Amino acid sequence: MSALPRIRKRPTLRVLNVLLRPPRPSDKTDWLACGRNPELVRLYGNNPDDLPPFKQEVNRWYAATRRDSLSWMIEADSRCIGHVRLHSLDAPNRRARLAIGIFNPNYWGRGFGTEAVRLVLQHAFKGLNLHRVDLRTLSYNLRAIKSFEKCGFVREGVERESALVSGRWESDLLMSILEHEYRRVRTKHAEELYRTSEVSLERAAELAGLSVRAMMEHLRRRKIPSRYDRTSLQEDLASIKARARKK
Repeated sequence: MSALPRIRKRPTLRVLNVLLRPPRPSDKTDWLACGRNPELVRLYGNNPDDLPPFKQEVNRWYAATRRDSLSWMIEADSRCIGHVRLHSLDAPNRRARLAIGIFNPNYWGRGFGTEAVRLVLQHAFKGLNLHRVDLRTLSYNLRAIKSFEKCGFVREGVERESALVSGRWESDLLMSILEHEYRRVRTKHAEELYRTSEVSLERAAELAGLSVRAMMEHLRRRKIPSRYDRTSLQEDLASIKARARKK
């Protein structure tokens, strides 16, 4: 299959403690409550003197997100903490670019951005049938770079002195992930979540894009102890099949 599916409606995506959803008016309140964080301005590569009034910036952001079917609000603890989107969609070459921002500093460095990126990659490669997703980030944004690498992104190159930030030339790091790389990384991630008892076998299989039996076989080959005996596994499989028949 080479064609991209028609994008009709923005899906709601969820994993663990992160929800990606369409925007709602309260999202503006959540960002306004955080204020304009100087560190976030720097990580975005913006110059404070060039920015519009903060409320105007938030209103523009909200309006743009509402119009974009490949843009989501990141929700955690029942509040909006940031946004993530796919853009520059190139349908003939099955590629797009990813951008993410966590505007609430209380959620920095806690894995919420990483999980949001994983959700978008799942939609990009499984839902949209993309072959490649890339991004660019300022080379000094070390926390973001570490998160992207954890999601499977590979460093491709550097655009030297491509951004003038607060009177200083900074470089952009270019990163990408291909569909076969994504499949490998998602299976490894699902395996780790199962091993640490954060998800059930069924959920691990779903995250890995495998059947429950295939996930069990993968765990066996990896010599990861199963939390199931034969009877409980058969009961679980029967329950899964019963739910599938009801859908």
